[in-house]
Amino acid sequence: MKFSYSLVKRLLPGIPPAKKLADQLNGHSFEVEAVEGDMLDIKIPANQYSAMASHSGIAREASALFKLPFKKPAQRIINAPVRKGFVKVKIDEPALCTKYAARVFDVKHIGDVPSRILSDKTPEDATAETKKILHTCGINPVNAVVDIMNLVMLETGQPLHAFDAEKIKGSLRVRRAKKGETIETLDKKTVALDPSVLVIADDERAQAIAGIKGGLSSGVTQATRRIIVEAANFDGVAIYRSSRALKLVTDASVRFAHGISPALVPVGLDRATEFLVKNGARLIDSVEAGNAKIGDTIIDFDPAGFERLIGIPAPIADVKRYFAALGFTFQNFSRKNFPKNSGKRSSETAPQKRNAALRVRIPAWRNDIENPEDLYEEAARLMGYDKLPKHPPVLTIQPAHVDDSLVLNDKIRDILSGLAIDEVYNNSFYGPAAAAHEKFSLMFKKDAARAEVLNPVSEDLKFLRKSTLPLLFENFESNARYFENVRLFEIGKVFGTAARGPEEKSALGIFIAAKKDRRLALELKGATDELLGGLGIGDFSFVPEDHGNEIRIETDHAVLGMIGTETLRHGWECAYAEFDLEKISLLTEEGKEFVPLKRFPAVTRDVSVLVGRDARIGSVIAAIEAANPALIETVELIDEYKDEKLGGKQSITFRIIFQADDRTLTDEEVNDEMKKISQALRAKFSAEIR
Repeated sequence: MKFSYSLVKRLLPGIPPAKKLADQLNGHSFEVEAVEGDMLDIKIPANQYSAMASHSGIAREASALFKLPFKKPAQRIINAPVRKGFVKVKIDEPALCTKYAARVFDVKHIGDVPSRILSDKTPEDATAETKKILHTCGINPVNAVVDIMNLVMLETGQPLHAFDAEKIKGSLRVRRAKKGETIETLDKKTVALDPSVLVIADDERAQAIAGIKGGLSSGVTQATRRIIVEAANFDGVAIYRSSRALKLVTDASVRFAHGISPALVPVGLDRATEFLVKNGARLIDSVEAGNAKIGDTIIDFDPAGFERLIGIPAPIADVKRYFAALGFTFQNFSRKNFPKNSGKRSSETAPQKRNAALRVRIPAWRNDIENPEDLYEEAARLMGYDKLPKHPPVLTIQPAHVDDSLVLNDKIRDILSGLAIDEVYNNSFYGPAAAAHEKFSLMFKKDAARAEVLNPVSEDLKFLRKSTLPLLFENFESNARYFENVRLFEIGKVFGTAARGPEEKSALGIFIAAKKDRRLALELKGATDELLGGLGIGDFSFVPEDHGNEIRIETDHAVLGMIGTETLRHGWECAYAEFDLEKISLLTEEGKEFVPLKRFPAVTRDVSVLVGRDARIGSVIAAIEAANPALIETVELIDEYKDEKLGGKQSITFRIIFQADDRTLTDEEVNDEMKKISQALRAKFSAEIR
């Protein structure tokens, strides 16, 4: 939003230059996006439009930051003529218009620009400054009345509109637009309205789009001699929706859409009255309507609460100065008369410290201040967040959680992939075609009822699968034409039936098939032995079933899985297995130990040795590690070379990483360790160090 530095300076004489003002606002209040000549482009938070989307709001902020007296612009108009019959107002939509006020003025001469509203300026200088302020804020001067309306909106934040009173037929009515109704706006564009749009109408037609734009038919011209000035408060959501629907965005609609306070209505109207009277107009009537309850809010500022939230004691003298500059008033009170129940917008507990608390009266136009925490934040930001002491946060460090099932599944994938068995991913649903292959089911009874989906996306996905094997069989059939053998596994969910509904379990299915007799049952038993052994399960047994060709895999009388075999058509044989991963997971739980990272750097050395071909690499690595386990962190094989030219020997290169827990190793220490390793390899393998 664009602001005029000249207008801020008029409200706060003695203010520093624009760039210094921008620096302070950036550090304490809002983000100033640009400073160009007289223009300050300030990003106002959405919840602070009522208080800060005005030059008065910016001037109050600067008053608190620079310790300068704020010159309150609007004076309350008293003894104004009321309900003289020159204007009548009715609100048909009280939920969308909470307050509507109008005043009638006689004007002798409109003029191009208001020339007498700045009393300390000559008419020529006042005209030039008014034009400068409007241009800076992106508004084109029109005539004296319209310019005063815009100037007051910029100064107070309350949008206003002026009608030519002689063009208004009957009463002003706040209503919804009629179906098919149109209006020609001040910029001579015809806008089609619908009943969702709020309008200001007389007895004949819509004269303005409420909160957005005025109509041409009642616009103020040089010939106008009597005007009606309106100031109102409209529902922010309704104005936002209408603005979007009509594709009309104005300064007024932006302010109303953010939900400004109805307390600004009399403020803006009084300031407009002051300017119009200075420019030669005469106030002859006024009227108000609406059900808005406008009143200040009292919130208790508790120093103990401030300290709990901000972390430092509350500087009461500074807090008073800040709040006074922002327009707040307050009174001291002690713990003795601290209210037991101050309402939801005050502290819930009495101050715990001896220093006095503050009972703060918040002006109604500051509708962004709702609770004591908002007050604490106002004080803290004006103090400067950079002034707050820096303390490291107190945190409880928790180890990173690792899902045991994910670790188990990854281990299974590594083992089975190493056995040349390929992983597949299938759907958890299948249809009647796949259900016909449930003869392969092992962990669930073949005759058990399957769970059916009430509203399946297709007939092929109507059942929750009760085994992984039927779909693995379909995977086999789709691959059998291309390969001589098929080896597949899948980790997934299966569903059994229970009294309370489908019961979900994690399962592993394995399916291997080949055309030639390869003793697939024995091969799958071997794969099972590798799998369970790799998972750390050593105590299990294969128990043949009394009937058929199925084998149970048991441990401690718990069935971990089952293996089955089948002869298929066209000479294919298959073996298949299914495992209950939840039971396996209980047997593979591992204890985890925290080992801190070493603080001292590692030293790396490579060594190449020539040993006999019968020497196993693992034995050589073990011999190197045994030389000094305290200092040798890891030993890695990085090269292996066998050739007849080596005379029946093999050349092996290792990378050895040395690292100590309590010091940085020196070259001399590492050289000594390398000598020990060389001696050990010569003694055990007759190795030749290369």
